Amino acid sequence: MALIININGLIITIVIIILQVIGIYTVIKIGKMLGKSNFWLLITIALSLTFIRRIISLLEIFNIVSRNKFLDNIDLYYFPIIFWLFMIFGMLNLKKRIELNENIKKTNNTKINKRKKH
Repeated sequence: MALIININGLIITIVIIILQVIGIYTVIKIGKMLGKSNFWLLITIALSLTFIRRIISLLEIFNIVSRNKFLDNIDLYYFPIIFWLFMIFGMLNLKKRIELNENIKKTNNTKINKRKKH
């Protein structure tokens, strides 16, 4: 049985995988700069899910995995739901952390200004 490969699909899939690896690597580096944070872990996992989806697409191109109802359901419903839930919770927690840092800065600036006046 001859393996027929869609070259355009293969090239595009490989380019997307490379970009996703670079993106995930960058997210991990930023996560290390932020320290341990659950919100960033959620964002990292969400982005990693897109990488897993693309790997499945690559396996389909080489006929290692074939499309079936189970994979379709995962791809069409579960991956997007999990991705967006993780992204939303991660971003909401990131927003809280930024707001907390801004409040701390405002409090510190107020204390500094009070000391300068005395």
